[in-house]
Amino acid sequence: MHAHTNHRDKRIIPLRHKSHNILVLIVTIFSLCMPSLSHGKQETAGKILVLYYSNTGNTRAVCDALREKLGADIVEIKDLKNNPGKLTMKTKLEKPLVMDTEIEPKTVDMSTYSSVIVGSPIWMGGLSPAIRKFAALNTFAKKKVVIVTTTNASEKDELKEKNKAIVRAAKGDVVGYYQVMAMEEKNGTKVERNKDQIIEDARKLLPGIQKAFQ
Repeated sequence: MHAHTNHRDKRIIPLRHKSHNILVLIVTIFSLCMPSLSHGKQETAGKILVLYYSNTGNTRAVCDALREKLGADIVEIKDLKNNPGKLTMKTKLEKPLVMDTEIEPKTVDMSTYSSVIVGSPIWMGGLSPAIRKFAALNTFAKKKVVIVTTTNASEKDELKEKNKAIVRAAKGDVVGYYQVMAMEEKNGTKVERNKDQIIEDARKLLPGIQKAFQ
């Protein structure tokens, strides 16, 4: 009788140990996965996308500087109908802007981003046709949006509101609007600022943009 009992104990005890070890392993794996899953959600929630159109390179310089400091992704929107180059009053008269232009890419998957910077030069008091077209074809729903413009003259409040309205029509939550001057006055004459000056001004915008995206 005693020998039979000992035989049962020898079989049961290892099974109990085995079940316990499996349970410990499952709990350990689960606990190790949870922090990384949580961390992944935080990373996605805080991701920033920079979308921009640039004609002379000023807006590109600004957006590249912001991307570098914010660790953001960046997408350039290309205008397929309005040729790049310096826009003067003469060229505008010779070849008027095509407001309903074609762009590439037409759409961008913004599902993994919580915040978007929209960069554009100011043409005739408004956002560039390429950015207007992008806003018409896409949605900024549930995104915090900061508009950053490069301009030759300080924008009036009513013009800023019109530009904000373009993004709001695409369901974006406009949380900031910033300007970087592309020209400055010297001895009564407006002259182009160099790229280093423009980039320096762009970097000064960082604290305000980071606060807006919180």
